[in-house]
Amino acid sequence: MSYYGASGGGTLGSAGGKDAARSKDAKRHRCKANINNKLCCNFTRITINEKLLQSERSPFSEGATHVVLPNNSCQFLPNYCEGENHPSSGTMCHLLQHRGEGIKKILKRVQDNINISLKRTYSHINLFTYSPYKKAAFTLAEVLVTLGIIGVVAALTIPALIADYKKIVYVNQLKKSVNVIENGFRLMMADDGADKLTDTCLWGTFSDSIGAGAIHTEFIGYMKKYFKVIDYNTIDLKDYKFLNGNSPGVNPRTNFILADGVYFMFGTVNKIPTSLSEEECKKVKELGGNFCEYAIRLIYIDVNGSKLPNQFGRDLFQFELSNDGRLIPEGGKDAALFKSQVALQNNTKYWNSSSSESNYRCNKNSAGYACAARIMENGWKMDY
Repeated sequence: MSYYGASGGGTLGSAGGKDAARSKDAKRHRCKANINNKLCCNFTRITINEKLLQSERSPFSEGATHVVLPNNSCQFLPNYCEGENHPSSGTMCHLLQHRGEGIKKILKRVQDNINISLKRTYSHINLFTYSPYKKAAFTLAEVLVTLGIIGVVAALTIPALIADYKKIVYVNQLKKSVNVIENGFRLMMADDGADKLTDTCLWGTFSDSIGAGAIHTEFIGYMKKYFKVIDYNTIDLKDYKFLNGNSPGVNPRTNFILADGVYFMFGTVNKIPTSLSEEECKKVKELGGNFCEYAIRLIYIDVNGSKLPNQFGRDLFQFELSNDGRLIPEGGKDAALFKSQVALQNNTKYWNSSSSESNYRCNKNSAGYACAARIMENGWKMDY
């Protein structure tokens, strides 16, 4: 048996040439049997030559040998190599074939101690070599196949994950915007001591109406007191698209740009609110509604402002502003009963009715007017 010390760093033993000379000249160490299993050497490698295993004067027959560990400890091996004729037949004399269960247990202890996967290599000159520093690795082909599989899975799943994430962002921004706008109008009514928006000073800034897309400086100035308006302009809805991909056509709207980037748009603002009759309002309440009068017919919220997709039902949502400061989603329960005092299951203005008109639905074949209602009535979820 040839031993190479930790500081030697040379090539493992060979059958001839410089390797053989280096093997002869190398410092040899022999550990006597030690039943106490104490430290005895500082080797990192073991090389077992086939010829030594077959020799009558094999070092194995003279006593115990050891399996060397990198932590400077020796695990002693009893004399398992007592035979003269090892069946190598000119091929590698495999250590485990000649040493029985004892060697297996020793190597198992080696593996546990160094905490790596043992890798055994066989040279062309019939040497068995064990090195704790040789680690198993993947081949290039295996790595490329794995990366290819990962790429295919990513291509299939990442777009869906991104789409789902965007939906969550749109819904969260919509929920926040609805709360901000409703709170602003309620604060306005509280400051003015009014129960209705049309009785506030905001409606006192104009005499008859403000047309869609018009810039009314006094109206805008009063709005700035209750909303964080950083700018205002006129926006045309023709720059948007419906959920089904069609264009709304020319539809100018007065637009307030809020500090968080949200667009808050108005249609026509009339001095006189639009109300149901007493009988109609009674019927609405009997059917479960709570909306009988609005201050502004059309309100739009673009939750991400100038960013795309600029599409109804995705980042643009349509409401009506009730005279008590609530945002009523188009196509929702209250808006549907305001337009038609018919039970919701048969109401053509309700988004979730089997008989609803196309403009009051929320799916990929519709305009998307009623998508805010669908989101809010489904627990703030964009499930389309």
